[in-house]
Amino acid sequence: MNTIEELYFGKINPQEKFFDEHSEYAYLLRIIAENKENLQKKLSGDEAVAFSKMIDAMSELADLENKENFIDGFHLGANIILDILK
Repeated sequence: MNTIEELYFGKINPQEKFFDEHSEYAYLLRIIAENKENLQKKLSGDEAVAFSKMIDAMSELADLENKENFIDGFHLGANIILDILK
């Protein structure tokens, strides 16, 4: 099975990210999660709603950025291949 078929059949998932639990990425992720939880406990009413909306919007923005970066990377890779074939 080639890469395109693996991608089509879901054997390759570009969104999956595996990382070492001792990495800088994991450390920063823990800090974000802990602070988010602490803030959610302290906020109530309109503040809690506003915070939740902000977190949701930031997540949606990150998803859009990740999609655009994936597409840009794919285009760059294809352009490199085209340059090699010249």
